[in-house]
Amino acid sequence: MTFVGQGTVQRQGITFYQYGDYVLRQDVQTICAMKNGAANIEPWVGRFVYIKGCEVPGYPLEGGPPFVEVNYIGEDRAARDAYPDCDDQVAPPTAFQVFIQRANEALNRLLSRGVA
Repeated sequence: MTFVGQGTVQRQGITFYQYGDYVLRQDVQTICAMKNGAANIEPWVGRFVYIKGCEVPGYPLEGGPPFVEVNYIGEDRAARDAYPDCDDQVAPPTAFQVFIQRANEALNRLLSRGVA
């Protein structure tokens, strides 16, 4: 799911939820925990930015903020809004997913021959 936000980037300190390398804050409120995706967050520490990224599945954890893999970060709101949504980006299959797919195909070939 796509996440958009704005605020000041800070390095993540010690927190009760312990995920993310950075946080996006507005005043004293944490908007989200963040990690690098297609965008490098480090150069933006201490600056007001607009972000767009993909929410990491399985988060937030108990009482923690959303966890976002950041794909766009910058000072230009229009550029952020023009950046593709997560739903528009198709992730390539992982090596494990390819392995399972090939194993299933091989098993189906054996079953169709009556071998298994």
